[in-house]
Amino acid sequence: MKTAALAVLILLGPALVPLLAAASLSSAPQPVISRIMVRGTDIFDLDLNPKIRHFPYSTINFLHIKTREEVIRQELLFKAGDRYDPFLVAETERNLRALSFIRAARVAKFPQRDGTVALVIHVNDAWTTEPQVNLGGINKVEETQFGFREKNLLGFGKTVQFLYSKGKNFTRRNYEYKDPRLFGSRFQLQGIFTNETTGSLRSVTLEHPFYSADTRFATRGFHERSVFDLDDIDNNLKVSKFQQTKEVSEAAAGAKIGHSRTVVSHLGLRYRRENRWYSSIPETVATRAIPEDTKDQTVYLDLDTGKNNFIEITHLEKMTRVEDLNLGPALKLSPGISPRSLNNRPDSAVLEGSFEKRVFVHETDLFQQRFAYKGRDTFQTGDNETFEVALKYYRRPSDFHTTVLNTRINWGNDLDPDNPVRLGSDNGLRAFESDRFIGSKSFVVNLEDR
Repeated sequence: MKTAALAVLILLGPALVPLLAAASLSSAPQPVISRIMVRGTDIFDLDLNPKIRHFPYSTINFLHIKTREEVIRQELLFKAGDRYDPFLVAETERNLRALSFIRAARVAKFPQRDGTVALVIHVNDAWTTEPQVNLGGINKVEETQFGFREKNLLGFGKTVQFLYSKGKNFTRRNYEYKDPRLFGSRFQLQGIFTNETTGSLRSVTLEHPFYSADTRFATRGFHERSVFDLDDIDNNLKVSKFQQTKEVSEAAAGAKIGHSRTVVSHLGLRYRRENRWYSSIPETVATRAIPEDTKDQTVYLDLDTGKNNFIEITHLEKMTRVEDLNLGPALKLSPGISPRSLNNRPDSAVLEGSFEKRVFVHETDLFQQRFAYKGRDTFQTGDNETFEVALKYYRRPSDFHTTVLNTRINWGNDLDPDNPVRLGSDNGLRAFESDRFIGSKSFVVNLEDR
């Protein structure tokens, strides 16, 4: 018996040595981070490429305000004195590249003589001042739009936007402000104000998101008030109009389940209050009844889970900019209930859910799929239900050439007046308004060669 065991050990010994060595390396502690330096470059790195130290590159750099160092440092998921963690380094790079004012980000590691490591954060700014001048129409100019968006105000990473639109029957002014790091914290603040011919909208959102796979808690608060003249649609035809005043408030909190960094799941509670009031306007047809006022209070159980499987890719949606694409599946499910005790009517179940997945085909092509549902009284009659099936195929014969086939189907059942199926620039029709076409069903197929 001892002889047989010795023989097996001799035969398997050469195969076990690498495994034991790998195990010892993986369990060895990572070195301590002794210092962190930030090297931020302008849109064009003139030090790295001195040949472009002339117009227009130098002029563009002169007009651009570079991102401040403290803005970059507050995105780091590690600090001096921590042990080097490859996962947090990769996640920090992804978080930096996700910022609209950062075009590229890398973290370089340099071993030191004392056994520690020094880290250098390389970031490359993107152009962030976007003047807007648009003309649109069918066979003639029917709409003009101008304004600006600055996505890195004075180098602090804040976004401000103003947009003025004027069409045949409307005028619209839109103002927006977004602060991704309120007072240097992890809280995000966004405010929107829109005023137009048919109504107005005001909203504010304060959120502390899950900014890392290790983030344990998140919270969110939201309030919106809108007053709009809406079309009364019957059998996909506009037959009348009325005014709707709507107030929506939400409060939510969630926590991470478990400690895994590969499969990350969150569970939370969300409370939503939604009130609607309706009134007649001069365009209301006398024979058409306006909707009844409603007051809804709903409690949701929010669950999301996804697998982290990130790759870096270019020439997909942002062309030369590096994109961090997650090939892992992502599932979101939010069952809810509007109880009798809060709404003075029979209990009503609601459901929201979505599933997304991306897979490579033939190693170079990418297939993306998304399925989504949202509705009230889901398990009974079904009310204000929306369905979505979105399929996208990216054909990439080379790293610099992409052909995209986009297919999208949306349909609804017993939709609220302010929630029709919309078709426009947001879902496949470029150069059109986001609500160029409205109804209860839509089907889009487009092909782009980039």
